[in-house]
Amino acid sequence: MKEKMSNTLASTLKNETGIAIRSLGPAPARPIIRGLGGNRISMAEDGILSFDLSSTSADHSVTINPSYADKIETIRGPKVLNYSTSAVGGVINVREEFVPLSLPQNLHLEALQFYETSNNSYNGSFHTEFPIDSMAIKSNFTYKKGSDLQTPIGKIKHSEFENNDFNFGANYIKNNFSIGSSYRGFYTKYGIPGGFLGGHPNGATIEIQKNAFQVKSILHEHMPLLDVIELNFQRSYFNQKEFESNNSIAAEFVVRDYITSIDFKQRTILFDDNNYLIGNYGIQSNFRNTKLGGFVFSPENQLTSFSGYFFEELSLTNFLFQFGGRATYSNFSITEKQLYSELKNRNFFDYGISFTTSYELINNLILGFNTSYSTRPPTAEDLYSKGPHIAAYTFEVGNTDLNSEKVFSIEPFISFEYHNFSIFSTIFFNNFSNFIIPRNTGDTNYSILLPIYKTEGVPAWLYGYEINMKYKVITPLTADLTISYVRGLIKNSANNLPMIPPLKGNLRLLYKYENWHFSLSTEFADKQMQVDKFEEPTSGYIIFNSSMMYEFAFGRTYHQISLNAENIFNKIYRNHLSRIKSILPESGLNFKLLYQLYL
Repeated sequence: MKEKMSNTLASTLKNETGIAIRSLGPAPARPIIRGLGGNRISMAEDGILSFDLSSTSADHSVTINPSYADKIETIRGPKVLNYSTSAVGGVINVREEFVPLSLPQNLHLEALQFYETSNNSYNGSFHTEFPIDSMAIKSNFTYKKGSDLQTPIGKIKHSEFENNDFNFGANYIKNNFSIGSSYRGFYTKYGIPGGFLGGHPNGATIEIQKNAFQVKSILHEHMPLLDVIELNFQRSYFNQKEFESNNSIAAEFVVRDYITSIDFKQRTILFDDNNYLIGNYGIQSNFRNTKLGGFVFSPENQLTSFSGYFFEELSLTNFLFQFGGRATYSNFSITEKQLYSELKNRNFFDYGISFTTSYELINNLILGFNTSYSTRPPTAEDLYSKGPHIAAYTFEVGNTDLNSEKVFSIEPFISFEYHNFSIFSTIFFNNFSNFIIPRNTGDTNYSILLPIYKTEGVPAWLYGYEINMKYKVITPLTADLTISYVRGLIKNSANNLPMIPPLKGNLRLLYKYENWHFSLSTEFADKQMQVDKFEEPTSGYIIFNSSMMYEFAFGRTYHQISLNAENIFNKIYRNHLSRIKSILPESGLNFKLLYQLYL
């Protein structure tokens, strides 16, 4: 994953199957999975939900740093319900081990240096891990800074960014018990471009400060039906300020978030070498207080929620079964009721169930399907927003009468491997009875010249397919192809769902020779003409990329150097999910240089 690393989590994952990028400039980019965004995609770090405001608006940045990632996994199917009933699109879990889970044998160091030409950005990270008796100690530090993004027709003015964050973690590990904690500080400041219809003439600036304190304790019981008990507690403080060009505060968000969970992991029951039963279950609570200031006319509110969940996996001969469930009670309350008498407190009971089965018909030919039903409560922003959101260039109106979103999903899939060839293909179909979306009404608040977006629930279809093929042409040369397509429709109307990505794909040739890796790839997307009212269509495109990587050992150290070239022919192309596509395209020719040192 490190060779694909970029400055944001979204750009790191952009060529993964089914993933697109929502953006309002490069800094606040966020992944979209199968056309679903917002909190339909949960973001987690080390299995614990990560809190920021990136799910609520396109101008809000993700506060997860991909520089720390040991592994980034996209979770779908029944295991999603370990995290949330809301994550119908999936969960992106970034594994970083802020609290180190094992005791290192000796000192471990990792240094990372990254440079990108399209925005003249620099990223420097330093990680260290070492033991002190039975204590594992880990620290991380990252600093990155970039200037305005260069496109083939000019710079995206006011798209600069600066970010620094650090983490310190320690874990006491003794026999079958461990207890540890970590503290993370995060700061970023970035620009939001302007100069287009609905945009601030001179752009806006966002400043985010976040700190998170985590406690993790693990007890290995090794009982017949209970193997591990894991306790997690995380407290996050989040402060976001949005500044207009005259440096006055347009909006401020202060959020305190507390998550507590207890997870019980079952001991694996082996029937024989190939058949087994394994699973986990647990409970989780969440308390969140949100205060708003500046030019924001929405109330201070609190969220209190309690959840219970389970997951089971059973392997029997050629069959694999997975089953998961989750139930959540949520209460949204307004703490300034006397100022917002027209709004009301809301209670929601939501649940999700999901089942997956697969069958190996013949050697390496697997047929299967996943089906699920889940409900998602509206967010506080969906319920209570009322007023201008300057950095997002919208006047947002919530709906306090919204009901939970409901979706039934089915997904058949096939996987096949034969000698040097493999293919995985799936078709997915989501039937929403109440799809919650903020839609452009076509009206404008002329006092501040912002388009009015109103949140509503509509019945909708969301369906599509994904294909991932790989073929080893000769021993050192491999070709792989990914294609993904999604279609969004509002039922009983001729309208499309807004901000749905077009068909997109990537074809790559990878050549490996000893310590060298070379690749040539083409990234392509179809035009998107199936748009909502007042939404702009976009043209299709095809761009070419290449990369080269060399890795070697020297003494006790290991080194990796990679050079990537993106959009080699400096093509003008536009991302349909970009809010600024009407004025400027995506970046032009871009070189990425990455150096990593391990000790």
